[in-house]
Amino acid sequence: MELNQRRYLGLTLTLILGVLRMASLAQSDQLENQSCHPPSIIKEGWQTMYFQRQEEAKLPCMAVGEATLQYTWTKNGEELSAHPDWNSERMYMQSGVGTLVIAFPHQSDQGYYQCRVSNACGVSVSVVIKLIYAFQGQVSESSTPEVISAVAGQSAVLTCHPPRSVPASEVNWILTDPDHWPQSLLLDDRVTMDYSGNLYITSVRQEDEQHGEIYMCLIYNYFFRRSDLGEYKQIHVRSGGNSDAAIPTQLMWRSHTDIIALLGQEVKMKCIFSGNPLPNTTWEREDGQFDESRTSRSHHELVIWNAQANDSGTYQCSGQNTASASPVTSTFTVVVQSKPMWQNEPTDITAAPGESAEFDCSAVGEPAPTLQWFINGQPLHESPDDPRRTLNGNMLRFSSLTLGDSQVVQCNASNTHGYIWSDTYLFVQESAV
Repeated sequence: MELNQRRYLGLTLTLILGVLRMASLAQSDQLENQSCHPPSIIKEGWQTMYFQRQEEAKLPCMAVGEATLQYTWTKNGEELSAHPDWNSERMYMQSGVGTLVIAFPHQSDQGYYQCRVSNACGVSVSVVIKLIYAFQGQVSESSTPEVISAVAGQSAVLTCHPPRSVPASEVNWILTDPDHWPQSLLLDDRVTMDYSGNLYITSVRQEDEQHGEIYMCLIYNYFFRRSDLGEYKQIHVRSGGNSDAAIPTQLMWRSHTDIIALLGQEVKMKCIFSGNPLPNTTWEREDGQFDESRTSRSHHELVIWNAQANDSGTYQCSGQNTASASPVTSTFTVVVQSKPMWQNEPTDITAAPGESAEFDCSAVGEPAPTLQWFINGQPLHESPDDPRRTLNGNMLRFSSLTLGDSQVVQCNASNTHGYIWSDTYLFVQESAV
């Protein structure tokens, strides 16, 4: 009896497994013979995002597509579901969408994040989000001002040491005393700043004592929306100096002389000259003319807005006063490059069985971008070979399409200045739109 029962159970199990196998094959065959709309991400984060400790960070990810969409995240290329805090009150995905919430961030949460959305016929992949831990260091407190002793006609430097901050803080100078509201220090050709926030007085005058008022550098961080006060300074103009004494021109400070500028952004270069009388500062372009509609020259500084390729070249600042036999000069070399930009950005394609589809991923940039193709988030060279899929330069072509060819195609164009990412679908259906 027991032997017959075992035979019966074995036969039943065999039949069940056979039915399941047939059902699986039928489902696979059904997918091959019916249209399926791949997922498409419609909301995602920026390529760079900041967060601060213990303040909620949200990395958006929302997609559309057929059937149930499954959202997953990776951090530094590893599945985030393996993180010990995953799916807890500290780290979870918002219900109904894929937005990642880190409710109580730690510094260790800094890294590279990417959202993946999948259904039965494809995987859509977001840009890689560089999540950066933002912080602002403590300012060194000072109860008594540092007295800067200077001689009339000579130069003086008031240093500012803002604490290290991410993102970087901005520095300005103010004047203050116990009886008055702080006021901004007016900058001109005699009183100016370098790009680190230090204050330069190129030819000291008695008026720089400001009736004993305190010079303070004001440190402001836009991300934290917080202002801090740096070191306190007072200027004392020593007696015995002659504000009319002739002092030849000297170069006190200059910005970096080899400049890599990005297309469309602002280019700045600066030379601070000291001397008495006040030196005259001029700027020249050694290999061309200025585009005056995009150029400003003031307070020892040359600024070029909306940099273009033809702004690449050699520039020279000159400073000279009547006490100098010849000008003091400094030369700058500017090279304008660019992040990758789409020349032909891939677009979503809907096609019918038997037709062909082409994805054009043409990008320009300086240096020339490198192109990488992905199929459903997997590098093209790792995807199974398909004789109906051909890659020719920047063109990926699919021929003799079937209903089972619906998928998501990604293209990445990158150079040393950044990357652009395309995530587009190929949707094959009986009646193409």
